[in-house]
Amino acid sequence: MTDDHSFRPRPTSLSAALLLGAWIAQPATAAYVEAGRPGDPASWRSAEYQQDWGLERMRADQAYAAGIDGQGVKIGEMDSGFDPSHPDTPASR
Repeated sequence: MTDDHSFRPRPTSLSAALLLGAWIAQPATAAYVEAGRPGDPASWRSAEYQQDWGLERMRADQAYAAGIDGQGVKIGEMDSGFDPSHPDTPASR
């Protein structure tokens, strides 16, 4: 009696066909293309734009139409800390 329980699967034409079929069946993807046009703020108001109230609030459509894309912008944040005595802080904290 032997304890050799090693299993070495061998590729078959069926398994190769199944793998190829699974790969081909993947949904096609395309790069994102923005529909907005320079100089036309209304063209930037896509469904995604309209779902984000902040974009409308800061008039991002105007910036996009003017060609402002944020390239080269650096953003920083400074936090002063947590104030447990602030009236908006829940008593449970």
